[in-house]
Amino acid sequence: MGLLEVENLQKHFEGLLALKGLCFFLERGEIVGLIGPNGAGKTTVINIITGFVASDAGKILFEGQDISGWPSHVIARAGIARTFQHVQVFDELTVFENVLLGTYRRQRVPFWQAFLGTPQARREERALREEVRDLLRRFGLAHLAGSMASALPYGDQRRVVLARALASKPKLLLLDEPAAGLSPAEARDLVALLREIRSAGLTIMIVDHDIELILELCDRILVLASGELIAQGRPEEIRRDPRVIEAYLGEQGC
Repeated sequence: MGLLEVENLQKHFEGLLALKGLCFFLERGEIVGLIGPNGAGKTTVINIITGFVASDAGKILFEGQDISGWPSHVIARAGIARTFQHVQVFDELTVFENVLLGTYRRQRVPFWQAFLGTPQARREERALREEVRDLLRRFGLAHLAGSMASALPYGDQRRVVLARALASKPKLLLLDEPAAGLSPAEARDLVALLREIRSAGLTIMIVDHDIELILELCDRILVLASGELIAQGRPEEIRRDPRVIEAYLGEQGC
């Protein structure tokens, strides 16, 4: 049994069939790329898995449990985290506070204990804050902990968003265009960081238009075109697949 199994997923938007009986799986500890032309349905897949959009048909199994139709906050608590195409930092909060928000769903102390500042609540808060400090060190953001997130360069904001997603300690991380707007050096740093994260056992699915990043980083690649899975396999197989070249790689000049 895979960590995540998608079975016969379908989605219509205003009469357009955006996903057509999509099936795939994700194994524990692998990095899987999801690529395809604009409008192929990639972001729709992430939105449905994370509960931001409802499917019209099909099932999503996470650790063997059907999570189809669950609210997004329940799915997040179950262990699935995501990032979005556009950077979403909380402008009025510091870098530290932005990342600390990612721990919210892991807090176990009842509200009344947190409000009263009981010893148990203080212990939990200290532990979570130390985890955030450790994340900031790993992401090279420790020196910016007290800075307003909105004042950071774009690449640093991307790292804040990724650190916040990891602060929830997910089992599955879905990344939507994480390399968008990054310089080549920042993209290389992202690859190294994601490999480090995966080494701790996290499963990652990444959508990105930087095909060379996908080919370098991923263990497997899924290729969508017009809402259908037209190919899947290892990077070297995908690079040579005639269907993929015609539908996608050809327009990338690969």
